[in-house]
Amino acid sequence: MEENPNPMFDQGRMLTWAVFVEGGLGLLAILLGWLTGYNPLELIRLEWSATFGLTLLAVAPMMILFVCVSYIPWKPFRSIRQLLDSIMVPLFGGLTLFELFWMAMLAGVGEELFFRGFLHLWLTEQVGLLGAVLITSILFGLLHWMTAVYAIIAAAMGALLSYCMLFSDNLLSSILVHGLYDFLALWLYLRIIHGKSRAGLP
Repeated sequence: MEENPNPMFDQGRMLTWAVFVEGGLGLLAILLGWLTGYNPLELIRLEWSATFGLTLLAVAPMMILFVCVSYIPWKPFRSIRQLLDSIMVPLFGGLTLFELFWMAMLAGVGEELFFRGFLHLWLTEQVGLLGAVLITSILFGLLHWMTAVYAIIAAAMGALLSYCMLFSDNLLSSILVHGLYDFLALWLYLRIIHGKSRAGLP
């Protein structure tokens, strides 16, 4: 693993915390579902369908938006890139592709179980479908707050992830879209844009 340029940044401890938070969200969703009767696991079906496959195409517009953030010299985008450089690069820069993949998938599982799983189920009963999508998307954006623009982008992606689940009628689709997007975005930023490749990796 590359030497950390910031001696105050403990990568191992931060990664452990990241795993704890992402995994904890999933466990919290399952626990709340068990206590309230809104079980997110009931939204997951291990089956393939045409609509399920189509939802995977949602990764494309998400990646196009990420590329725009990564390259367009607009001040709000530059601010996001500065934060990615100061937080994401030290945190994930020394990981292998295998480690990046499983970190991304853990985020997809944990966050989708909570937001598009339990929270969406519960809010639909309280405020209706549209209200559930809006509220979960806004909360999703706030959870990913780095700047106001980044939070808005994250909220829009949250709405798209809700559409993936609703269109396919399967929470597994939003989990896979979320995890695949996170992995591709991390790979692009760390390996291509920031040139953080390790020996033997693309």
